[in-house]
Amino acid sequence: KERGTKLREDLIRDVNPIREVMGDGGTVRAHNLLAKTRCVDDLVCDRRLIAIAQGLLGPLVQVSVVAMFDLLAGAKAQPLHQDDGLWPIARPHPPIVMNAVLAVDDFRLENGATHLVPGSHSWHDQPVRQPPDVETVQVEMKAGSLVIWDGAMWHGGGANRTQESRLALDLNYNAAWLRQQENQYIGIPRE
Repeated sequence: KERGTKLREDLIRDVNPIREVMGDGGTVRAHNLLAKTRCVDDLVCDRRLIAIAQGLLGPLVQVSVVAMFDLLAGAKAQPLHQDDGLWPIARPHPPIVMNAVLAVDDFRLENGATHLVPGSHSWHDQPVRQPPDVETVQVEMKAGSLVIWDGAMWHGGGANRTQESRLALDLNYNAAWLRQQENQYIGIPRE
């Protein structure tokens, strides 16, 4: 609990001043956190998390995205999408992206718990559909919990129907032969 509280405080102190509001006005994001704060270093480099990424993607992986998502009060649900669609690779293909979302605050149905569509990572012949055409599962979890999925799985943030924001970290890894979504090599100052 103490570590989670400290992480939240560090993110608010280090990252809040440089965040950007997304077009819908309901989600605030701050990208390339490795260039902006040291409070996420241990998480990104956690040997267990890297081992899971290697188990899914192969032995050579790299950090692709480290971002903070602050789902504001009243935010609408994010459309379902796939994070491996950034690269024009024909489906089916082996897993190339691993998503890991850390709940900095509790994820509840009311405050926008992430929607996942189990099994959709293998629906190679179908374009992403939206509810109610497809059934989702919302991932409720306590602060400090982590959920991981294949970047081909259909997913999206839920609607925040509360009066408080909901903070999360997005840690994405991709196969090392792909270009990163956030170029860590030029994004992080040398010092």
